[in-house]
Amino acid sequence: MAGVPLGLVLFAAGAAMPARAADWLGGSALRGTLSAAPMSWAGFYAGGDFALGNAHADFGDSAHDMIAYMSRNSVLQSEEHPEDWTTLGTANGRWTSYGGFVGYNTQWDGGLILGGELGYNYLSDDGTSSSDSMTRIVTPSTGKDTVSIDASSSIKLKDYATLRGRAAYDMGQFLPYAFLGLAVGRFEYSTTVTLNVSGVDNYVGTETDGKDNAISAGVDAGLGVDVALTSNFFLRGEWEYMVFAPLSGVRYTSNVFRGGVGVKF
Repeated sequence: MAGVPLGLVLFAAGAAMPARAADWLGGSALRGTLSAAPMSWAGFYAGGDFALGNAHADFGDSAHDMIAYMSRNSVLQSEEHPEDWTTLGTANGRWTSYGGFVGYNTQWDGGLILGGELGYNYLSDDGTSSSDSMTRIVTPSTGKDTVSIDASSSIKLKDYATLRGRAAYDMGQFLPYAFLGLAVGRFEYSTTVTLNVSGVDNYVGTETDGKDNAISAGVDAGLGVDVALTSNFFLRGEWEYMVFAPLSGVRYTSNVFRGGVGVKF
């Protein structure tokens, strides 16, 4: 390199570095856009995510079966139906989770993207609970009774998996989508009820129902958007709504707000 000024060599090397870095990311230099090269959304992809969930639990029917069992074959039950009294109400809770997803997209005419996705999330959840008591004076055909019910119930979602169908629209760098699918959750729940009857009838009893690692299936739906950073990497933001089948009379739903990062293969 005799005769070539050292400054010219350094300038040429410096000018080549951004282009090489951009090539490593999957395209040419970023010219005023987040994506270094167009994202081909068709094919396999995978990623990880973090989420915040707002849980809503309806405990209104959680004491029903236990009160019915304790008051079975009585005039009190046949005429006053204490099992139908709503002792417990609703409660809200919050949780955080982390997990991952893997899926496959197919490209159709007009920018339509159809695909399927499997996801899993593990929760940090303190659980949702409710406790209350009520007393009523009733007069069945046998005479006057004072009926008191004390109840407490709790539920906790430990983790869940989802299987979704996705419909999206290819906007180049952006992929807005909607999804609908199935969710399977692993729960821990417990309910305790004490029934105290005094008057013509006199009875005190307590029943408890609970289970760890109880499985409940539900429906999973929501909206989101994937944003291409390069031809292989993307960011994700989405809202998810889940409804699970009742567990021991407890109905559980959750709104989930999720952020994630993925890679397109």
